[in-house]
Amino acid sequence: MEYETAERDSSCLPEPLTRRNAGGDVYQRLATVDRQIQDTLRLESEELRRRLEIRDEASPDFLKEEALVYLIRYYRRVGNRQHVNDLSTCLVNRCAKLIYGSLGSLGPDARDDGYSEVVEELFAKILDLDSDRGDFLQVRFWVVLERITVDIFRKQVNRLELETTGGYDQETIDTLTQQGAVVVPTAFASRSVESKVIDRVLIEAALHQLEEPFRSAYLLHHYWRWPIEDKDPTVQTISRRFGKTPRTIRNWLSRADERLAPWRGEQK
Repeated sequence: MEYETAERDSSCLPEPLTRRNAGGDVYQRLATVDRQIQDTLRLESEELRRRLEIRDEASPDFLKEEALVYLIRYYRRVGNRQHVNDLSTCLVNRCAKLIYGSLGSLGPDARDDGYSEVVEELFAKILDLDSDRGDFLQVRFWVVLERITVDIFRKQVNRLELETTGGYDQETIDTLTQQGAVVVPTAFASRSVESKVIDRVLIEAALHQLEEPFRSAYLLHHYWRWPIEDKDPTVQTISRRFGKTPRTIRNWLSRADERLAPWRGEQK
């Protein structure tokens, strides 16, 4: 979609963004977002609340998330706490489905902790009025939210690994996620920009489902590149590590592959 400059009342003119992309160009909001900001700044409190109740994205009065971010920052700057609260509540409610959908495989406690961390990180960017960290949220809100959610998911997975197995660092998980892809949930089907990131998130979840000792054997074999067996007694092997025959180790790896196969196969 092309960006264009909307005609605006100068008294409600949205401030321009200052952050630059990799090519050195300053980010630009969509013209529709600028128009929504301008129109909303003219509204009285009750009119604004009614506007925030609109849930139909096809409605011309539906406020885009990028506009909500600007408005939250604007009213925070001018000290209108009620508007900040109303706008923030609306934005968080819209985010809940995506966040919980991404973190659902973590289990209830880690999921709730992760949800709080995502919201905290999101609003740290939005309410940082002294920097341009919140600029891209006014351009591609859902892309930023998904990136934050993925980062928090990875942190939670790492914590769970450390708690339950004495664990494997994030580099290990990163390497393993490159070995296969998994099906993207229906909820994310329309968000193709981040589909590859979501794929990596889900393969992490799949690996977390592997039971011990299958997970450790799988990690040693596919990440650390340990051989299953070796005639040289000085060489570290998975068989020696667990005190099992090479045949047993191969059975373990086969079982691990069977557990992961449905995650990869659904996407083929």
